[in-house]
Amino acid sequence: MATLRRSSFRSSFLSVHARLFTTTITNSTIVVGMGVAGATTALTSAKATILTASKINDCNSYWAQGGIIYRDGDPPSTSSSSSLPTLNESLFTDIVKAGGGLHVDTNVPGASPGRTSAAIKLATYGEPTVTALLVKSNVVNFDKADSKGSADSSSSLAYCLEGGHSAPRIIHVGDETGRYITEGLSRECVSAPHVEIKEHTVVTDLVWGKQKQVVGVDILNTLTNERGRMLTSSGVVLASGGYGNIYAESTNPSRGTFNALGNSLALAIRSDVGVKTAGLEYVQFHPTAVDSKYLGDSGGNFLVSEALRGAGAVLNDEDNGVVNRGELSPRDMVARAINNKRMETGEPVYIYAGHITDVDVVKRFPSITKTLKSRYGLDLATDLIPITPSSHYTCGGVSTCDDGKCYDEATGESIDGLFCVGEAASTGLHGGNRLASTSLLEGVVWGSSVGALVSEIEVEVDFDVEQQQQQQQQQPAEDAAKTNKTEQQLIDEAKEILANVREIMSRDVSVVRTTSQLVRATSELREYQIRGEQAWREGITIKNSQVGEFLQTLAMARDVSSVAVVVAFTASANRTSAGGHFISN
Repeated sequence: MATLRRSSFRSSFLSVHARLFTTTITNSTIVVGMGVAGATTALTSAKATILTASKINDCNSYWAQGGIIYRDGDPPSTSSSSSLPTLNESLFTDIVKAGGGLHVDTNVPGASPGRTSAAIKLATYGEPTVTALLVKSNVVNFDKADSKGSADSSSSLAYCLEGGHSAPRIIHVGDETGRYITEGLSRECVSAPHVEIKEHTVVTDLVWGKQKQVVGVDILNTLTNERGRMLTSSGVVLASGGYGNIYAESTNPSRGTFNALGNSLALAIRSDVGVKTAGLEYVQFHPTAVDSKYLGDSGGNFLVSEALRGAGAVLNDEDNGVVNRGELSPRDMVARAINNKRMETGEPVYIYAGHITDVDVVKRFPSITKTLKSRYGLDLATDLIPITPSSHYTCGGVSTCDDGKCYDEATGESIDGLFCVGEAASTGLHGGNRLASTSLLEGVVWGSSVGALVSEIEVEVDFDVEQQQQQQQQQPAEDAAKTNKTEQQLIDEAKEILANVREIMSRDVSVVRTTSQLVRATSELREYQIRGEQAWREGITIKNSQVGEFLQTLAMARDVSSVAVVVAFTASANRTSAGGHFISN
């Protein structure tokens, strides 16, 4: 990496007003997103400004049910605190097995498959990171063991088993672990003097310096429709999650927000410099989402945790025939088994927990129990629950190495000032399919290391603010003649783009794919990508919009259409089935 230097702008804050635009310059690291990965990055950095598209805690991390990987139930090491962390070989093996052997260091030439440093990093530094950040600090009060659970002999934490794991190593807070970790880290961020939080702020584009370094971001206030630009000498960290919500059938909640729309990936795709991406075709479909349409519910598919199968739940058809004897197999295998059964019979597949006696499922899964009853009128302890595979997690994303640095697609060199963490990143950790409960752990491990790294960098902001001001004044005038549409017409078009793109993705780029489907999807999605970009460019020419969430809707359609076409194209170019990418022909 080239030498990074402090900006020539010594002031920590400078405002320049342009039409519809305000430019600020700061020495804080800009963190895009406030899930577990983004919050951890900010907390462990020297100084950070978090930009979150909605409110605090409104993120996908919040909805993670199962838990976070800790250790295999063994007592803590009695060696001195200065001893180096050791590799959990069992966990490492499970990660590689779940990923279909596709774990390769995306930016290390000649790296051997399977021995990815990302999997080694997680299986080595996961336990000490969770201990320091969440357990000993009491940021999260994890469940303790009782007579029906296994416990660590020192801390009495309760461990559970999930699919793909060879040992009970997941700690949890009921079935709302993501909520409690997210709320705990958010409280730390709010009280931390070195962290600033800007809510309702969407990043629409990266800003590049003259030396192909990232020097800031363009932003949109979703409440006021005001746009602006933030320049920084301390780097930009992309942490706004994956792209599971570009599908019509998804476990990802908050469909009216930027959650899981692939914002970080869209920023990379649209950037002036080609930012390297990897593994975009490897979309994980969770096998056990409630089949809401079958039950007459249009509110999306509610997730039933992997931990329920870990507790002994089975997958049956209507006649109580076993669908897949490997309930704890990796998710891609279980999802395909359910999909095949549904295609074969035309009938639902069910998850059933009524036979479980050694665990009180109502007590262990209170949130799932409550939602099933209130939303669907179903009893977790007695009823067959109809399920369907739904897009859940994305294994690919913006390509990074272990330090979170992003890379130039053309040169392979790291990009000064640009980092990526969490589900938005493709570190090589997940291969073709994510092992259960690795996502929260990945967020805290990489968030901690990237936060420490950005604290040490200085990026030259060689950006001409006066020239930028003139460009922003001229651009709307140049584009204004290109549209005669009203705000409502543009909103309607954006909603149409969102709906149609999602339907295409669920139809053609789903659990099982064919070459012809992928070619068709790519062609159709390309047209929507053009329309999405054009709608955004037309929308920003309308001044003083009084329509709430006007530009937010256009920005969502722009991101979704940008990401979907690249995912479909990447999938069509890969004819080898593995993990979450399965070609039937």
